[in-house]
Amino acid sequence: MAFSSNYQIKLIGTGDESGTWGTSTNNNLERIEQSLGQAVRIDVESPPNGSTWAPNVMTWITSDTANVNIEGSEGRAKYVEFVSGSNLIGAVTVLVRGATAGVLPNRIYFVTNNINNVGNVNAKLTLDAGSGAKYVIESGASALVVINGTSVVGGLPAGRSFNALKNLQVDTIRFPTGSIPTITMPDNRTNALTVESTDTNSEFLRFDTSNNHLEIAPGSAVNNIELRATDITTSTQATAVTIINSVANALDVKTAAKSLVNLNTSTDTLTLSTNTINLDDPGGTRLTLLDGAAGALQIFKPSGEFLRIDTNAGSNTQRLLFLQSQCDLVMQSGNILQIGAGSTLDVDGSATFANATITTADINGGTIDATNIRTSSIESTSIGGLITGPGAVASVRASTYAVPLANYEFNAGGYVWEDSLAGRAGFTKVSADTPVMLRQTGAGNRGFITSSEMVTSTPVNQTGYFRGEFVFTNDNQQRVIFAHNILDQSGVAVAPSRVEWNLVADAEDGTGNYDVGDMITMSSVWDTDDVTRRNAIVTTWKSTTQVGWNYYWLRTERIRIVDKLTPTTTHVVNLANWKIVVEAWA
Repeated sequence: MAFSSNYQIKLIGTGDESGTWGTSTNNNLERIEQSLGQAVRIDVESPPNGSTWAPNVMTWITSDTANVNIEGSEGRAKYVEFVSGSNLIGAVTVLVRGATAGVLPNRIYFVTNNINNVGNVNAKLTLDAGSGAKYVIESGASALVVINGTSVVGGLPAGRSFNALKNLQVDTIRFPTGSIPTITMPDNRTNALTVESTDTNSEFLRFDTSNNHLEIAPGSAVNNIELRATDITTSTQATAVTIINSVANALDVKTAAKSLVNLNTSTDTLTLSTNTINLDDPGGTRLTLLDGAAGALQIFKPSGEFLRIDTNAGSNTQRLLFLQSQCDLVMQSGNILQIGAGSTLDVDGSATFANATITTADINGGTIDATNIRTSSIESTSIGGLITGPGAVASVRASTYAVPLANYEFNAGGYVWEDSLAGRAGFTKVSADTPVMLRQTGAGNRGFITSSEMVTSTPVNQTGYFRGEFVFTNDNQQRVIFAHNILDQSGVAVAPSRVEWNLVADAEDGTGNYDVGDMITMSSVWDTDDVTRRNAIVTTWKSTTQVGWNYYWLRTERIRIVDKLTPTTTHVVNLANWKIVVEAWA
């Protein structure tokens, strides 16, 4: 009597089974039926009769003579669930064999691995078909396994087991309603799961379990990712977006027409190609800058740096710098530019406001209030050029006096320089043709505004008064001449009746403890060298058209003055810190 090697179908020879042929045939049909649809559960530790169990290895024998539902016939079933009666340690191997350990059958199984395991989270089950490749089923997983033990004509390589659904083709994957589907990937794999097309380099998704990465479109042929979601939320955890380093277009957010946001990691640059940025948080918007940085915030235009915020600690801290040669700060009507106590409005590039020059001041009836800018206020400040406005009376206030050129020559409607302490008078020009006149602007007494309170950078030439100044560019100047326009009451040019020549302190570090604006009459200077007694000679003169100052020295020390605070101390005049001021009256 012979049986087939795979499912043990009885092979009836010619003339055999007389009187029992029908029984044998029915048994064969039942065996075929078993191979098509029977399901069994096998405990690997207590295998069926004829099979054996050694530590972690079960030799699975299927008896030739075992009919359906008889122990030893389980190997013909279509579905097999492997279990264990206890918790096993390590993986389990099942040797799929025929009637003996030496028979290698060809079978197809649906297999589920439900073997219990201790100390190994993944209790793997290996199906062995012989000497070839073996197929491993993860704990709790199911597979359609092909056992190809013996080669046949036109068959597959013998002795190997494999998953018949290795490359599964489906049209639709649908999960049952109410289920909680789970896709489990292998650990520590750079490509634990990939989603791709059949084209080369067309990988759309890659799951990397070696470092817990989800890679979107890693394939070079995938050019676009289109997001149609209403919201992308990362509110449940901190999220970092890392882009490529040292690339000009590391990240580009754009429309079909142009780039809107570009991140250049080669220069660490963010480029916004948009005309409007809306910051509409009801709670307000706060921009926090790096503390202690000279360039905490820098704004550039093609010609160079335009604006810089300096948060660096030091003598000049918390600075806003306009860096171009011509920058306008425009305050619309009704707005206030407020300078806090101890702060500096720097309009000339220096650290003080005292010697600033404002080329054009458009005050239009408003006020420049410099009382709290600094201790010395704006006494040496020059407001040169045109003061614009409709002719309304405007004022410039300071705690000490200075009289700018613009007060004399413009604003026919009246322009007042007034004392913020309301203790002294000021100048006013009623019209373009009238001389400058004294005006009471506060509660103080009328009085003459001395030349020490009238410091400008350019000559002032009126019909009955002249004022001019000379700034030393070096100390080799020997002759200073000013043309005046002094007229008598009949309009005839005359020599001035009174002329004053003065040295005026023009810098914070002026010689001999003198303050900016202090004036020393030329008759008060000590014009001799105390070592050799070689004289330095000063001569002043006047005419109907000019006033002049001549200076000659015999040594390099030149003019000396007495210290303002210590009369016993003298100093050589550093002309770089002084200027000559002349006033003449008809």
